[in-house]
Amino acid sequence: MRLLSSSESTMLEYRLLVLAGLVWVCSCAEIAPASELDSRPRDRTEDDTNTEVTDDSDSDGCPEDPLKTEPLECGCGRSEADADEDGVLDCKDLCPAHPNKSAPGVCGCEFTDVDADEDGVMDCEDLCPTDPNKTTPGVCGCHFAEGPCPITGEALVGYYERLPVENDWHKVNVTLEGGALRWGNAAGVSWSLNLVDGVLTTGSDCPYDVKTVGIETSGGSTVTGLTFNAELYVRR
Repeated sequence: MRLLSSSESTMLEYRLLVLAGLVWVCSCAEIAPASELDSRPRDRTEDDTNTEVTDDSDSDGCPEDPLKTEPLECGCGRSEADADEDGVLDCKDLCPAHPNKSAPGVCGCEFTDVDADEDGVMDCEDLCPTDPNKTTPGVCGCHFAEGPCPITGEALVGYYERLPVENDWHKVNVTLEGGALRWGNAAGVSWSLNLVDGVLTTGSDCPYDVKTVGIETSGGSTVTGLTFNAELYVRR
């Protein structure tokens, strides 16, 4: 009997294993070398999907702001709106609802910072906005210097009585209509009055030969009475 060589013995053992179903025989035409197997593409597995690397080349500059991808002027989380359409974005506009102002200034958002009389005080804070010499009325009022205050027609308007009242001529109303002053008594007689530079005189239609009417004051421009024909008419 001939003894089998080592290679023949191995081949015999392999065939016996095949016949026993213990070894699977590849039916491929040929088996590719290991170097080629490593380079061939393989099917993606669940592990491959979970470890996929994301491309961050197109990054979001405002990742927590769904409406913006970059900060722009107002920054992330803030709108680029200009509600009053004044050219200043709301995020920088301190008066976002007022197109004429972007900052409150002296007078606030709702009022224009204007100084009409150019006295250094804005109209919104000037109680005499058309009088460059005064910012408050004082005692004499706007447009009148303080001191002995000039009397205006408005200051004379009112009801007066000569005391004691003896007839309807002693009950007087001084009126101002259309800029003209008029003296009228309860007897139905009236005449015009003229006020020039603080001096009160009767008009040519006065039935008395009286020209000047004295003006009594309590100080300032408050009229307390009128002296007519040497008689005092007290203001009521």
